[in-house]
Amino acid sequence: PLLVLKLPRFESANLAEPPTSRQVICALGDPANVGALVRVSLAFGVGEVILLKESASPFHPKALRASSGTSLTMKFSMGPSLSLLGEKIHELGLLALDLKGEDIRTFKWPKPFRLLVGEEGRGLPEDLAQAKRLTIPIQPQVESLNAVSAVSVALFASQLKN
Repeated sequence: PLLVLKLPRFESANLAEPPTSRQVICALGDPANVGALVRVSLAFGVGEVILLKESASPFHPKALRASSGTSLTMKFSMGPSLSLLGEKIHELGLLALDLKGEDIRTFKWPKPFRLLVGEEGRGLPEDLAQAKRLTIPIQPQVESLNAVSAVSVALFASQLKN
């Protein structure tokens, strides 16, 4: 099969303004992870995915395959580099998944919100330490969850009544 499409130009994300929908901020470099992230984001009612400079394209063939075509319907915008977010972290009110943070089972999710997803393995840079950190409790013999699995759990938890 062959898919030919004209790639859209993404608007710049206005991170200075509060979010108007549930948003996921993506810094994933693996196209398959980006596609899977788009798929779960759409499944759990995310209105926009903000792609940081480090993010792979949601229209890469591997991303399109992993997204099951949802990359063709999701709203995207472009954000800055992950390293530039640290300069304005106080103003952004970002939520970030981390191994240490507030338990997502008891966290009072704002509506709307911005959830930042860092690169697998490296996680989030230290200068983003002041983002609101959320953790998913897992068994001690498991080091961590795959980034997209963690986002899936977090987005599901955000839909539960607090």
